[in-house]
Amino acid sequence: MSKYLLSIAMFVAGYLAYSQDCKEMLAQAYAFEANQPSKSLEILDSLAIQIAQNNCAQSSEIADILTNTGVLYEKLKQKNDALWHLTLGLKYQLKKYDSLSVNLLPFYENLFNYYRRNQQFDSAKIFLSIEGRLLQKNNWKTTAQIAYQTKRGTFHKDIGELETSEIYMSTAKNLSNQLGISDSIKGSVLIESATLHTIMGKIDLAEQELEDAIDLLKESSPYLYSRAVDRMGKLLMEDGNLSQSEGSLLSNISFKKSNFPKDSIILLESLNNLGCLYFRINDLTKAEEYFKEVINISAAYKEAKPYGINNLGSIYLQQNKLPEAEKCFRDATKYFEELFGVYHQDYANALSNFAATKHRQGEYESALSLYTQVLELDKLLYGAEHTRQATSLTNLAHVYAQMGYLQMAKSLAEQSNAIKKKSLGNHHHLLAKSFDDLGLMQLANKDTLAALQSFDSALQINISHIRKILPVLTEEQRILAFSQIRQNLRRFTAISLDGKYFYSEWADKAINHTINTKGILFYASGKMHERIGKTEDLQVKGLYLLWKRTNTKLASAYLLNEKERIAKGISIEELEEEFYNIEKRLAQRVNSFHPTKDGSTHWHEISDHLNETSALVDIIEYTPYRLLIDSTGIKQGFVEQQSTYVAFIIKPNREISRIKWNSTVDFNEEFNYYRNALKYNIPNTRSYSSLWQPIDKELTGYNKVYLSPDGGWHKINPRVIYDFEDEHYVLDKYDIINITNSKDLLNEKQLKWNNNAIVIGDPDFSAHQTEALDSLPGAKKESIEIAQFLSESNWFSQSMVSKEATERTIKVIENPGILHIATHGFFNENHDNPLINSGLYLSQAMKSEDGKLTAYEAMNLNLDNTLLVTLSACETGLGKIHNGEGVYGLQRAFLVAGASNLIISLFKIDDAVTLEFMKTFYSAFLQSGDIQQAFFTTQKMFRETKKNPMDWGAFTLITQS
Repeated sequence: MSKYLLSIAMFVAGYLAYSQDCKEMLAQAYAFEANQPSKSLEILDSLAIQIAQNNCAQSSEIADILTNTGVLYEKLKQKNDALWHLTLGLKYQLKKYDSLSVNLLPFYENLFNYYRRNQQFDSAKIFLSIEGRLLQKNNWKTTAQIAYQTKRGTFHKDIGELETSEIYMSTAKNLSNQLGISDSIKGSVLIESATLHTIMGKIDLAEQELEDAIDLLKESSPYLYSRAVDRMGKLLMEDGNLSQSEGSLLSNISFKKSNFPKDSIILLESLNNLGCLYFRINDLTKAEEYFKEVINISAAYKEAKPYGINNLGSIYLQQNKLPEAEKCFRDATKYFEELFGVYHQDYANALSNFAATKHRQGEYESALSLYTQVLELDKLLYGAEHTRQATSLTNLAHVYAQMGYLQMAKSLAEQSNAIKKKSLGNHHHLLAKSFDDLGLMQLANKDTLAALQSFDSALQINISHIRKILPVLTEEQRILAFSQIRQNLRRFTAISLDGKYFYSEWADKAINHTINTKGILFYASGKMHERIGKTEDLQVKGLYLLWKRTNTKLASAYLLNEKERIAKGISIEELEEEFYNIEKRLAQRVNSFHPTKDGSTHWHEISDHLNETSALVDIIEYTPYRLLIDSTGIKQGFVEQQSTYVAFIIKPNREISRIKWNSTVDFNEEFNYYRNALKYNIPNTRSYSSLWQPIDKELTGYNKVYLSPDGGWHKINPRVIYDFEDEHYVLDKYDIINITNSKDLLNEKQLKWNNNAIVIGDPDFSAHQTEALDSLPGAKKESIEIAQFLSESNWFSQSMVSKEATERTIKVIENPGILHIATHGFFNENHDNPLINSGLYLSQAMKSEDGKLTAYEAMNLNLDNTLLVTLSACETGLGKIHNGEGVYGLQRAFLVAGASNLIISLFKIDDAVTLEFMKTFYSAFLQSGDIQQAFFTTQKMFRETKKNPMDWGAFTLITQS
């Protein structure tokens, strides 16, 4: 025992030997704080003993020693010791100076910070008020007053007293407008005021303040300027302006790297905001990339560390990686509590995410407890009418619903929706989620009409928002962004078209939503091509050429295997990143010249556009929606094996007919029967009665029918269906024109096409030996004769066959009046991306090309003033069908590239018949000058002489003009 006491005595004596002076002991404690906190605490405890024994009291700097000891104790998480020394330091200083002396300011400041960090806000307010009286008594400069008012405003903002915060921020702004105040001070105040107004939902005011700050700071203060740009980027993102937000944040990262190359921490806010932006459009790959970069940089900065972890957890939650998500959120809440305490918005946000993982894992009691804590925090931090409060109410509603308390869930969802409508207005994109949640609770309570109203309100907002952002996203991001509302659209359509609502206003709303979304991704792609074609901006044209070249390299790289890529030194990841960056710059640049116009189309507008002898058939595929409620809570989903169809027939004079097929019709079986009957030249005795007759009954008196197909209807040609009772083909009654979307009729394209034609056929297939492709002498003859035929009719026509029928030939042509291609087509239905693995086989003229024109590459051809593309290859109409979006593959690609009319084949047909059909068609076109009239004239002529409908019905005309 005595030996132990002796060792302790020697240990203390050792410290006293090199730290006899209290100030020196304090310096030693601070030196060990970062890397050896336990040793720092031991030294600090020794210093505390010296202070308690009055061994430091004689020092002239005793007050400073005490307050710095208190600050370090708090850093080492010894809160009681910290407060005791901070308070004692203030007492010593008060012995020397008046309570409102400027010499007391640091001591008040340290106690304010202590009480603030430890959520003792009333005590913090006392010392903050004393600081204010001190400044007033000492007639401090205006700059000090501005700093104080801003600090006070920030304090009240952080504890949720937003109106009080606004008073102090307003005072700071007014003071900063006085003469002699530097731009950096003015800008700093504007940034903090804008941050407050963003939280309060005063977006217009916040945006104006940030614009003013950016103008003030760009030249005078690069650091503050970059902060203002970050806040602007976040504000634009919250307001749904994702394009400008992304551009702002990306340019700010470049600015920071250029001006502060050695300061990585300055990048954190921009990187974090970008990650949040990509998360919002469901691009989880890019979001995760940025959040991990935040985590890497913030490893050395504990103040920044929890933000990246929290956001990475959100990605894991979205991916249903629940253990990983839970760990992230658990760590984030711990770090935020250490930094700010529990009464802080970032802690509340992380805690809400943690609750979400418990909810997703079925731990409803835990989720309910956590969400209730978040609700109370939100009320304290933001007030009862803030959107954060609304979000917490919605989260609670979902938990109660899962636990079977459906009425309670509905009530909470109604409260949440009311708060968001009041705070955001009726059209804000963040309100859509609230309407969807409310609709789900109403549906669970068997109030279907109210649910439909809520779902409809959400869709109106979402469709308007998605149309604004799609043109400035990459192709991949468009798909990801639209997938977020696709399921909600499917749900509304299924409920509206099923059962008793089919003959109500809700079915009308369903057809309108379909009109405004069918092919929406296709139109977004086409819009960019159209804008690029019209612009005179050289930078845009240069970017576009660079984009096309990179696109070509990437498309070729996709078709190589891993060994081939390594041998050629090709990195898919690097090419994708290069292509992505160019595409983003191009999309943003194009959008800046041509802002996207909003506006939805009603079926009445289409009806008004039809003449008295025309009608439009819009077919919609849907799968029944089911909402199940049992002891385990609410489950919702679609009965995927029960895909069915309805049709809306829009007629002149605002008349509409609704078609619902008999529930016994198995559409997949009927589509297969149709194809087999054609393929094997068997009399088709079923397709008319099972598929077309319900439509036919509503088309009496019409001789032109526009058809907007969906699902499996893309792969059939109704013209060849035979009515055995009346003994005629559908073709005999009316012309059917395929269109991508019903609203195509409202957007008639004004073409400036020239009398030049490119005819390509029978390529040299030697580069495709593994595919064992047969030569196409019929295609060669077809190409030569059609080119010659067009030349004799005053067209400038070029025929390219065999080795001249190259991939490069097609890629370099610009806006031919007619592009005719006769070759083998390919489509791999099992490949994940049909835009890559569908296309045309061609000759290989250069080693840098593979002799395959994929649909991915065809999308980027310059065909904006091309009247007609004819794909005379076999089965060029095949592709992967996306519900509501059409056929992904060659036909989509050439339409995106700009072709006004497209002729494709749905079946394999005889070479001689193909040549005869094409020559007859082009002859009819040269006589009439009308593609549609020529096509139908040809089909009717063949109908008279060819007994097999395959001979005249294999080709389909699709138009978008």
